[in-house]
Amino acid sequence: MLDVGANLPLLQEALNINVLSTVAITTAFFEAFGQASHKVVVNMTAHSADNAYPSYGYNSICKSAKKMALNILAKERDDIKVLHFNPASVDTPAFHQILDQIDTPAFHQILDQSFNAEIRAMFQKIIDDKQLLPADHVAHVLVTYVGHDSFESGSFVTATKENVPKSH
Repeated sequence: MLDVGANLPLLQEALNINVLSTVAITTAFFEAFGQASHKVVVNMTAHSADNAYPSYGYNSICKSAKKMALNILAKERDDIKVLHFNPASVDTPAFHQILDQIDTPAFHQILDQSFNAEIRAMFQKIIDDKQLLPADHVAHVLVTYVGHDSFESGSFVTATKENVPKSH
């Protein structure tokens, strides 16, 4: 965390991209589509919005701030619902590109510099336990939650193999 405080321009850039841009885009969207009878904001997020992980200072600060800003919106406006959606670990070509690099010296150097043992073990467990979810399943979970509209505004939902909401 001290590295974050030592590099405030990088923190400001991260907040501008992840938090302030979200507020600006959300505001512009509702100015353009404010007459819509049903409004839902989906915040693509992760557990780092609520949990402190070593080496995730910038990430956690931004995700927490964005979640709070959208929760305030949900409290201020009864006509807007907010869903915080964590897609979890998705099996994508980009993830496989990362996996292809795991055994290279350059990747190990980055990993050793960027993450501690707890974080390395967490990522290794995802790979070893085959916890990657198919992208179409994650999309189905999200569309089903939004489509059923039965979630409480401000809810945090994580995609899992089991959590597709039941049809009405």
